[in-house]
Amino acid sequence: PGKWSVEGPGNLGGRVNTIAVHPENEDILFIGFSHGGAYRTLDGGKNWAPVFDQEASLYVSDIAFDPSDPNTMYLGTGDHSGGFYCGQGAGIYKSTNLGQSWSHTGLKETRVISEIAVHPFKSSVAYASAIGYSYGKDEHRGLYRSDDAGKTWTKVFYLNDSTGVTDFEIHPTHPDTLLIASWNKLGLNHRSIVNGPDGQIFKSTDGGKQWKKLTQGLPSDSLNGRIALAMVHSQPNVIYARYVRYFTCGRSAGHHLYAIYRSNDGGETWTDIKAVGENTGLNCNCMGGFGWYFHHMAVNPNDPN
Repeated sequence: PGKWSVEGPGNLGGRVNTIAVHPENEDILFIGFSHGGAYRTLDGGKNWAPVFDQEASLYVSDIAFDPSDPNTMYLGTGDHSGGFYCGQGAGIYKSTNLGQSWSHTGLKETRVISEIAVHPFKSSVAYASAIGYSYGKDEHRGLYRSDDAGKTWTKVFYLNDSTGVTDFEIHPTHPDTLLIASWNKLGLNHRSIVNGPDGQIFKSTDGGKQWKKLTQGLPSDSLNGRIALAMVHSQPNVIYARYVRYFTCGRSAGHHLYAIYRSNDGGETWTDIKAVGENTGLNCNCMGGFGWYFHHMAVNPNDPN
């Protein structure tokens, strides 16, 4: 119960793609706009100031703190939730002074970064996922890892020239364990591809050197669209996966919420939680028919249910 109030900032830069909360001070927040740069508040939203207007790309996809040193931050560019007219970014930027200034730190060729995360114990290790260039096939997409705090990046997961990584999760206590969701996403001059055979979930237990496709209990045919992941940080073996597909929901054909799956064993097996239906409060058309637009899913860190 309660009322929501607008905390700003007022901006014509489209939707908010990301919210990053300082891990030690919840009054310090950063937000990134799809077409309007990044803003910072130091007082819980009472006052906001732009912190990224001087950079080459104002398409902000994700902002991530270094858990070991929150003055250090990474910012990914490119509109990860865009439609056919999708803002193409310029890679990743890094700040070591809580967002007061930024330096470009690579991956310009990926064009659309979807997510960034820093190793929970090692500031030198960071990961970045890339959906890739929206309007043509190339190899600059997948999951990238840096072992020198963002100076250089190595591609550790790649499927093909039209499949990127839309989401990933890092195990909070065994951070060499990662789960990623891949996605067929390509906008051509005659059609837009937002589903296909490569929409799958993969797992690595060695920091990205080797990967296994997770299949038990998950749909594995060529109809999968965008997948979102959410890991319960207090019980990281519990993971949720949201699947979007193209089908007719009621009288509307579109890219709807297909199912939400849950794993209790770190992704090895999955069960459809039957959350989509007339009597559950979550209908298949809750995404309005354009489910490929929706990036995030979240779960209470202390309650797996």
